[in-house]
Amino acid sequence: MPTIHVYLPDSIYEELKKKAAERGMKVTELAKLLIYEGLRRMSGGDAEAEQQVEAVRSSRREAAGQVNEAVLEKLMQLQAQMEKMKEMFEERMIELEEQIYTLQDELRKVKAKVNRLEDAYEDLVNPVEVETSIPRTSIPR
Repeated sequence: MPTIHVYLPDSIYEELKKKAAERGMKVTELAKLLIYEGLRRMSGGDAEAEQQVEAVRSSRREAAGQVNEAVLEKLMQLQAQMEKMKEMFEERMIELEEQIYTLQDELRKVKAKVNRLEDAYEDLVNPVEVETSIPRTSIPR
């Protein structure tokens, strides 16, 4: 296919680029289309130019549809992975809650033992003196 090199002022190129983006086309595709339309108008073939425009638009929509399908497929895969991760997370949470309950129970037992040891230590360090008081009664003489 022959190639044409065209030098354009920046302002015209920017306008061409903007119009191509609006139509979902590449700049080169739009340039080809404009040239084709211009030639058809010079020859009086506007209907055929419109068909060409519609053909380009149609191929763009089809390509976009394929991209959307690929994106949708990837999103579905990600959703499945997320569901699996959620299940694993919930299972792990249950395991951790069980471990926390067991640890809390063991901690209560240890605290009870510590309290008993503290009481026993206190009794050893500060023994309780039992006062035996014998009532003074009159003793016969």
